[in-house]
Amino acid sequence: MVEKTRLAPYVFKVPIERVRAGYYADKYFTRYVDILRKDNLHQKVVYQIFPRADAVVAGLDEACAI
Repeated sequence: MVEKTRLAPYVFKVPIERVRAGYYADKYFTRYVDILRKDNLHQKVVYQIFPRADAVVAGLDEACAI
C-alpha cells in the first residue's frame, strides 16, 4: 500500500474566520453549537459520513485542512 502525504492546509487558502463563524455550515450544525454553548458544554463533536452505496469521496485533504 502506498502511503499518501496530505497537502498542507495553507495550500487551500481557507477563510478560517468564516468557517469558525459557521458561514459555510448547514443551519443544524450552527444550532448544535448554540445549544452546547447555552448549556455551557464544551464537547468535541466528530462528523461521520455513511454512504448508502459505493461512492468516491473527494476533498479529503481540504476537509483535513479545515
